[in-house]
Amino acid sequence: METKNFFKNALKAAACYLVATSMMTGFTACTDDIYDEPTLDETQLGGMLDASADTYNINDGEFTAENWRDQEAIYIYDNEGPEIDGMGRDGYTLVNLPWYDGDKLTNLPTGFCDDLTRKNGWELVLNRCGSRSILNNNFFAIYNKYSGMLRFFYYQPVQ
Repeated sequence: METKNFFKNALKAAACYLVATSMMTGFTACTDDIYDEPTLDETQLGGMLDASADTYNINDGEFTAENWRDQEAIYIYDNEGPEIDGMGRDGYTLVNLPWYDGDKLTNLPTGFCDDLTRKNGWELVLNRCGSRSILNNNFFAIYNKYSGMLRFFYYQPVQ
């Protein structure tokens, strides 16, 4: 009789666990809410916002969250390229983006980027291409607010 009660209690406990787990999973599902990253002003960063700081990115003016998909090319920092930034520093190379229709060096299949549009829910969330803080740290990331997918694109400099 004691064994029967033990199994009965174990089944009740397992059922409670499954119900609780299902409820928690339901409450943590994806939403359409957009997270706005907090911004810091120059006084909070101790003057790090000027263009000579490691946070400077040559692409910040052209490759933005609003127009990233309309761009055909982006600067990468490889310390070897001939392109010069607004402060006279060289080492940048202009490369075509994966969705560019002309000639490009890529391993992506044809048509891979066709659905990567703002209309389909894709948003630019990170751009390290063109940042001087780390050599060859050339990648950007886009996020789909509908599917929750995060895609990274990395540019490997030609050796």
